[in-house]
Amino acid sequence: MLTIRQAQSDLILPTPLPLASLPSLTQEISGFFIVESHVLETTGTFRSQRDVEELWDAVVTRLTTAIEDALRREDDPEAFLRVKESLLSFIMTLESYSFPTNALQKFILVLFEKYATMLESHFGKRFESVSLPS
Repeated sequence: MLTIRQAQSDLILPTPLPLASLPSLTQEISGFFIVESHVLETTGTFRSQRDVEELWDAVVTRLTTAIEDALRREDDPEAFLRVKESLLSFIMTLESYSFPTNALQKFILVLFEKYATMLESHFGKRFESVSLPS
């Protein structure tokens, strides 16, 4: 069953995700979950820990899927670095509020592998085009 909070999280994540909006999007998501954390700590029974955890897991899944889809069309290695920087800031912020970030950390490793493969391909083409003097 779709809750109001899940519906709100769906509105935050645009489809398709423009990579240029990732820094502001991760800031908005951070703010959303910082408020949720504060509500959990101060109200007791207003919202359950489980509801917030499920919402967090759903948002992380949707965010990583959206980023992966956006990067599928990307051939600029710098775009991968900008995504990594946004995600690292996001991870550090939410870890300080005890949100689990293992899935995001694993995702960054996958991005790094794709980044390394992309660099290898780009530089391989450059090296092949360089003619060594005889």
